[in-house]
Amino acid sequence: MGKQTSQPPSTRSEEAPRPSASARSAASPPSINKRKPPCKPILLKGKSTCYVVFSDGQRRIYRNRDSKVSGSSRILNPKKVSFVNLFVNAVLQPPNHYSVRTGWLKLLTSDIPPQGTPIVLQMIRLYR
Repeated sequence: MGKQTSQPPSTRSEEAPRPSASARSAASPPSINKRKPPCKPILLKGKSTCYVVFSDGQRRIYRNRDSKVSGSSRILNPKKVSFVNLFVNAVLQPPNHYSVRTGWLKLLTSDIPPQGTPIVLQMIRLYR
């Protein structure tokens, strides 16, 4: 009988050798290898408005007429602005804590801010 040599079992499955990086790039379609020219950046303009009201300690819903702060904006249609942020006592609130419609803000949390707490709804519109 023939002479047997013992070799450790292979931990790697038998597979074809992988091509080198240069061979892989040469095999790629030419459209992938071509670099596209960089996009020209677009400078956007923006306008930020704020609806400001102070909590009465009882309500969750605030309307345009509830703000007594001079310079406060109306609550805009959220579909016509780019971003809406709510700050309660200067703390940014996650979007699932409030709901906004034109002229209407509703707090969805279980607790109501104490009386006198500032509530600021920031509305940002980006345009060309």
